[in-house]
Amino acid sequence: MSHPQEALNRALAHHRRGELAQAEAIYRQLLEAEPALADALQLLGFLLHQRGQSEQALPFIQQAIALSPGVAFYHSNLGLVQRALGQGDAALASFMQAQRLEPGSAETCNNLGVVHADGGRNEDAARCFERATALHPDFAEAHNNLGIALVALARHALALASFENALRLRPDIADHHNNLGLALAALGRRPEAIESYRRAVALRPDFAVALSNLALNLTREGAADEAVATARHAVASDPQLAQGWSHLGSALQHSGALAEAMTAFRKAHALAGDSPTHEANFALCLLLAGEWDAGWQAYECRFDHPAYAPLAPPPRCPIWQGEPLQGRSILVMAEQGLGDVIHFARYAPLLKARGARVLLQCQPALRRLMGSLAGVDERVDSQTAPPSTDLAVAMMSLPHRFQTRPDSIPAAVPYLQPELADVLTWRRRLNGLQDKPRVGLAWQGSQTHGADRYRSLPLAALGALADVNGVHFISLQRDRPDEPAGPMGGRLIDLSAELTDMADMAALIANLDLVISVDTSVCHLAGAMARPVWVLLHAGPDFRWLMDREDSPWYPTARLFRQRRVNQWGEVIERVREALSALCTPSPGR
Repeated sequence: MSHPQEALNRALAHHRRGELAQAEAIYRQLLEAEPALADALQLLGFLLHQRGQSEQALPFIQQAIALSPGVAFYHSNLGLVQRALGQGDAALASFMQAQRLEPGSAETCNNLGVVHADGGRNEDAARCFERATALHPDFAEAHNNLGIALVALARHALALASFENALRLRPDIADHHNNLGLALAALGRRPEAIESYRRAVALRPDFAVALSNLALNLTREGAADEAVATARHAVASDPQLAQGWSHLGSALQHSGALAEAMTAFRKAHALAGDSPTHEANFALCLLLAGEWDAGWQAYECRFDHPAYAPLAPPPRCPIWQGEPLQGRSILVMAEQGLGDVIHFARYAPLLKARGARVLLQCQPALRRLMGSLAGVDERVDSQTAPPSTDLAVAMMSLPHRFQTRPDSIPAAVPYLQPELADVLTWRRRLNGLQDKPRVGLAWQGSQTHGADRYRSLPLAALGALADVNGVHFISLQRDRPDEPAGPMGGRLIDLSAELTDMADMAALIANLDLVISVDTSVCHLAGAMARPVWVLLHAGPDFRWLMDREDSPWYPTARLFRQRRVNQWGEVIERVREALSALCTPSPGR
């Protein structure tokens, strides 16, 4: 054999070219001749690790360190092997020793950060990655890893800058584009996120995670057909990717394909049943399908969902699980939107009937209105700390606690009423509009709610209703978007500036003959007041509207107009126009 150093250099050249078999043969020949050659030991160990044979690699690198304990990259490579073997604490110690021996190594700082991130120590990880990028500003992997740690810390604007740095240095890495998409989506910049995911998929067409993320964001943007196709591609690329199946389920559900959605959610649930995200999606699908026993139980997982944001800090008292309430106080905690609170406030009288003192939490916009709800002893502002009570319960957990099924809904209406003085004020305000039926319109949901891409429609889409002459149209849109009005522009009486809260809205609705609304707080309010309300629903509606029916077991005065194809509002509005025309046409003999 040639001189050991020459042979080692030759083996290393093979190793760097990826010619692992040739490199391994030379390393082993060297070690047969000189078993204590530390460089050959650690290089052979690292080669075995690269092949996925980390258990076999470990003793070679440990032996090299025993022979030459002061070589930093030996310890660093040992840390890589230990991490691959799931030995997180040992890997951390190895990288820390490597850093002590060579404090200026950006690679070691990056590796140390990765181990901290593995252990959920994201603050420590971020500091390591920041150090790595300071030592080596062109270290694309460290910039990317810093972004991932910052996302875990919910510092999305800083994460965005880190991912942009990584992409500036390595625009050819699909993971960098996918991660940039995550930061953009978290910042509400969903169209830009979609483009980032598209670039990731262009670089790696079978990148299942990026495909899944793209499908989710397409779903939230209302592009359900493309979302379904993209999610199908994701699960075909990686059938074991639970989030891919979950996002396929969401896309199918929003398309109205409930049976297929249920299959996809069950697959996600089977792969990652303990995931709050997948469990929550599965729960909503069960509820939409009318499988309420399982659905309400599964929906309790929402409190563990990373996106769940309570309206107020939870009180420091036990959560009511259904035990006796006689002589005890209970706080009903508001959650989610105004419509949800209006919808589920109906359970407060049931708590009162069990002998409880009931405190109802609600948003400021609902405080006056909730004064009309029977069974409430005290209203609590969701923006202030709640008073001390014996028990508490989240409002949307009440159907589960009361074992509600479609045939046992507490659906007695009205359970909310406007104040008489407000009703009279609006009666005088509308005094000149008594010659024709007065119809309220609400066409947009909350601008911050992701599902409202489906629920909402532009005012111009209501244009066909302008053909109905025997009616006064009144806007019930409190936060009216700046948009073209179309044919409805000249027909719409806009009094929304005078609606200061939902009590005002209720008083106005009390003076109307009909409310026509998309799925937003307005339709819930009209239903809770027992006013005639027509609800415009997209193909895959919110769980409370169930499927394939024109009535609602929650609101006896509601009539449902559903899309027959996702995003196709035209034929829905045409059916509403026909029904409204029939309503406004005098019967023969009148």
